[in-house]
Amino acid sequence: MNHRLLRYLGPYAPIVSFFIMGLALLSLSRVALVLWKFERVSAVDGIGFVLLQGVRADVIILSFIVLLPTLLAPLLSLSALVKKYWEPVLAVWLTGSLILLVFMELSTPSFINDYDTRPDRLYLEYLKYPAEVVSTLFKAYTL
Repeated sequence: MNHRLLRYLGPYAPIVSFFIMGLALLSLSRVALVLWKFERVSAVDGIGFVLLQGVRADVIILSFIVLLPTLLAPLLSLSALVKKYWEPVLAVWLTGSLILLVFMELSTPSFINDYDTRPDRLYLEYLKYPAEVVSTLFKAYTL
């Protein structure tokens, strides 16, 4: 982003950057999944619907992730002392969230192969057992 825009966004700059990166990541992932399962999606004339509803769902997910930082950013950026501690916390929050999104998107194809659906409540329940999830992913992606 250019410096004028960053100055304009102020304490929201990292949050807006994260939101744009997250939306790009999730949209690219959805396009890749549509191409991967193109026969099934095109058989029901669902390409436009899948992409449009996908962007809607992505905006909802990303909005949940950035809700708390968005509310706290203006308050915690007022004081230089507080801002010194807030920025690293925000960086960890956004980086961790991005890593979680990447992890979920990478695990989606194997979940679809096993359960014939996008990750849902069952997927979230399995996240309680990270060792099993990681071993399943490792088996799915090793050559």
